[in-house]
Order: sequence, then C-alpha cells, then structure tokens
Amino acid sequence: MSRRPQIVGAIALLAGLWLAAVAGALRVEATQQAPAASPRSMPGAANRAVAEQYCFGCHNQKLKTAGLALDTLDFDHVSANADIWEKVIAKLRAGSMPPPGRPRPDAATAQAMAISLERDIDQAWAVRPNPGRIAAVHRLKKRPFSRAAAGRKYLEIAQGRRVEQE
Repeated sequence: MSRRPQIVGAIALLAGLWLAAVAGALRVEATQQAPAASPRSMPGAANRAVAEQYCFGCHNQKLKTAGLALDTLDFDHVSANADIWEKVIAKLRAGSMPPPGRPRPDAATAQAMAISLERDIDQAWAVRPNPGRIAAVHRLKKRPFSRAAAGRKYLEIAQGRRVEQE
C-alpha cells in the first residue's frame, strides 16, 4: 500500500495550519497597532451633536426605528455598548445611514464620526480585551481529531490509515 496519499495529506494539513497561523498573527498585529492619527476625529459631544442632527429623528426612544434608540446611549463611553456602535460604524462607512431622501452629513463628518467611535472602542479593548467564549478552543485528542479530519479526503492520519471519500 502506498503511503504517498498520507504524506500528501499530511503536508496539505500542515500547510493549511501554517497559513492559518500566519493569517491570525497578521490580524492580531494589525489590531494591536495604534490607530493612525486622523485629520478630524470627534469627541463624544461632537458625535452626539451629529447624531442629534441626523440620527435621533428616527432612532430615538419613542420611535425606536430598527429597534435602535441612539438618544439613550452614552457617547462618552462608547465601549459600554460596543456591539451597537459597531453596527452604527458599519452603516456610516457603507453610506446607508441616514437613508436616501433624509439629510446626510458630508462624507468627512461621517468618516470622522466613524473613526472616533472606532477609536473609542479599540482603546477600551486595549485596556480590557474580551476574546469572547474561550471554552470552544480546546485540544482535540486522537480519536475526536480523527473524526473531525475524516471529512477530508485522505486525512485519517491520526489513526494511521487512509480513508478515500467520493
């Protein structure tokens, strides 16, 4: 019996793991770098003023359009509601909010607000990182690894036999 498919599978697995590790290291390095100074970043009061002018008309406690009440959030402590602010940042960057037909801030103001919100969230993360649920990351033993890898062609390496799948 030829061991070539096992060797090729092992090399492919190792190459994949190496690529994943390199990509993860690059991603961590990119997030740990200090954010570049922006030409215009806005403090909480300025962000609140922009939101009052363009956002509070729909996203207030009374209307709660899309289930969002921005007027109740603290603009000085953005990290307290980072999940909501991440969605706001995404909408600002995409240019989908405010919707067409409604008054919109100029592109520089929207960009400055997004940068400011993002910077506040990133600074809070640097002080107190929250990696999420870490119980999902654990070391697989021989048999569970073998079962997990069985879905891949020629990768029943852990138990020393090859399984071909169609």
